[in-house]
Amino acid sequence: MAQDEFDSITQSCFLIMPPGRESIWHRDENSETYREGRPPKRRRLGHAYTFKPLLNGKENKEAVRFRQTLYEWTWGEQKRKIEHILSSVNERMLVELGDFVRHAYTEEPAGVPVGLVLAGPNISSHSRLFNQITSATRALNCGPVILLTSRDAPNLRACLKKIIEGAMDAVMGETEEDELAPLRSGGEKKGIKLANYDLKILAAWMKHKLGAMSASAASFKITIAVQDTETLPGNLLPQLLNLLHNYLPQIPVVVLLGIATSLQHFQETLPSATTRLLLAQKFDVRRGEDCLEVIVREVLLAPSNKVRLGARLYEFLWDKWRMHTQSIESFVDGLQFAYMCHFYANPLSVLVAAPDTMRDRQTWDTEENQEGWGALESCWEAVLQKEHFQAIRTLPSFRHFVSKQLEMPDCRAGRVRALLENDLTLSSLISEFAAENVKHAAQLEMTLNVLDALQSSLVSTAVKKGRLEVYLMALQGDIVDGRWLKEMLMLMKKMNSGSLKQFLAKCVEGTTGSDVNATFVGLLDELVQILEAEAVKIAVAEESSDEEGEKDRGLVSEYTLQEAKEGDRATHVSKKIRIASSKASMRNGEVAYTKVVEKVHALLKEYLEASLKSYTELTLHEVFYYNVTKPHQDAFSAQHRAAIQTALTQPHHYLACSCCAPPQNTTRRDEEIFDDDADGGLTTQPDTAILHQLYMECGSLINVYDWFTAFGSIAERRHKEDEDDGDEGRGVSEDGQARSRHKEDEEEERKQGDQARFLRGMAEMQFMGFIKPTKRKTDHVSRLVWGSG
Repeated sequence: MAQDEFDSITQSCFLIMPPGRESIWHRDENSETYREGRPPKRRRLGHAYTFKPLLNGKENKEAVRFRQTLYEWTWGEQKRKIEHILSSVNERMLVELGDFVRHAYTEEPAGVPVGLVLAGPNISSHSRLFNQITSATRALNCGPVILLTSRDAPNLRACLKKIIEGAMDAVMGETEEDELAPLRSGGEKKGIKLANYDLKILAAWMKHKLGAMSASAASFKITIAVQDTETLPGNLLPQLLNLLHNYLPQIPVVVLLGIATSLQHFQETLPSATTRLLLAQKFDVRRGEDCLEVIVREVLLAPSNKVRLGARLYEFLWDKWRMHTQSIESFVDGLQFAYMCHFYANPLSVLVAAPDTMRDRQTWDTEENQEGWGALESCWEAVLQKEHFQAIRTLPSFRHFVSKQLEMPDCRAGRVRALLENDLTLSSLISEFAAENVKHAAQLEMTLNVLDALQSSLVSTAVKKGRLEVYLMALQGDIVDGRWLKEMLMLMKKMNSGSLKQFLAKCVEGTTGSDVNATFVGLLDELVQILEAEAVKIAVAEESSDEEGEKDRGLVSEYTLQEAKEGDRATHVSKKIRIASSKASMRNGEVAYTKVVEKVHALLKEYLEASLKSYTELTLHEVFYYNVTKPHQDAFSAQHRAAIQTALTQPHHYLACSCCAPPQNTTRRDEEIFDDDADGGLTTQPDTAILHQLYMECGSLINVYDWFTAFGSIAERRHKEDEDDGDEGRGVSEDGQARSRHKEDEEEERKQGDQARFLRGMAEMQFMGFIKPTKRKTDHVSRLVWGSG
């Protein structure tokens, strides 16, 4: 092992086996053990199916392959949508940035054109963003584009060298190689030797290039994009900008700087002398929350979505994004992991392909997608078997459905019994259950559109919530009985006619295709008629009104007039007097408008109560909603120490081999005894696992020779077991007699191999932090506290 990073216990060790013995140990496919010799050849497979049979191993191969195919197809569609969203979310900013690059440089510039890209604090997304920026800038054909990171620019010389090489390599032709070779290699020109980081090389190349192309400096320029500006070392950025300003007449350049903090903080880091040399323009990148909202709307809420997130899992992913990562990539990884877990571990996930889950074929992007899903629909029922129907009958939602059927007054006991006993009867209802889940999801999307329209039409911002939070509340079922919705409906009663008209128009647009759409259209038409009838009266009232805020008020309802002004008395009698006086002062149009407001309020309350029911009330919601958080907590909140120690103490959990596993029907205590028994599974475990188990029996100082001796005894038992297995298969033969003559050579060879494997395992133990060298005894190593738990 190399000794550049830390003081290593071991030195570099290479084990070269004789011809025909390239591999020391490999797994024998027949006996599930490790043997010496050449590993078996791998077969070439066109498509590898990695999913395992479920239902206690009774799931047929067709169902297993169908589950994996269904996962690959469904997540492939979601992945394409997400990639399209991420590539187009900043499309407007890229267009503005392209116009800036195209027109930023003039023949006589007053300063260095600099585009300040406010990329936000999410560092993980900056790489994707600047790849989009460089691709869009290269598409303009305005000259070479160089992308710089802090890794490429540890100092000014390396930064200049990167710029020179990147600019010349981007547009260098084969015919120009000989002409500019002296400049590129730092050759001599007029007796002066130029370094490879001297900007005179780039200036000469630009002069040659502009002359050959007969182009102006405004049309052909160098664009330098700095991805992580704040992480550049020291005064590198001011020095670079000063140099570029000095070479502006010879080197036309545009600089794009990525800023993760704020514009004010970035300006404070630059000297005022450097700031005066810049012609800067700001470009805002779309916020991460807006991007995540688009993904939730276009992916999770899309009617074509097959698997949705439950309340607990969505809250876990959203809280992780909001409070920790702020990374869109992390949220997408969590979404993909949810798809993987659902299809990998749930045998009933094949029901996602039920034919009536997509009645509206217009939701597909292309005809190819529609045909692909149609092919999956045609074969989903063929893979079902008896165990699938038994698993369906154990679902809590199905049991609740059967209980409701029994409680109905017109219940037919024979039909309920058929659901519990006849698989064909149950199979005929699966499509209806699937359609019910899809209908609920489509209705939820329209309801969220109505709530968004209501919030955008309100003047008060105290009760407004983002779509991501409202979606979580809808999944949890906390909206209908919550205080938030009551406050929203109360504020809706106090809307003026202009705000209510705007709200109804958005509701009509957001509920297209639903049953409630016609009712919203009727209320909007009724409101328009009232406004047209009162248009003249409203204009006269606005002209004669002297109170501020009375103009442009439009029609108001009696609920607005009844609202107590600041300083009014709040006694019961005063309220009655105020209400009576408010009704007496109302115009005829306001009375009619109040009736419209009451109709809208009643419609909204009824519609929201009906459409915001929890998804857990749907039958077979366990198939179409994934709501398990434990795998995500283990995968995305990794516990490194526990995982490493589990892998070293019980490697069969990761290797999935029978040779290291304890016998079946054993307790956890029996597993520990088996792992510690040298005659049990220890001889078949990997070398590092053996060393770790011996290491756990040592004190604070470990004698390396004793450690190696114990390891060698276990390895010797391993060799003896392999020889006994081989002798049983061979019997007495000439090959066996010939092998006995070379027994001493083989034993020496094995000792050398055991020593090499011991050194490798000890180096791995040191790399993982279990041991370290010690000066107390030269032939000992020190045991660290990390591995003593």
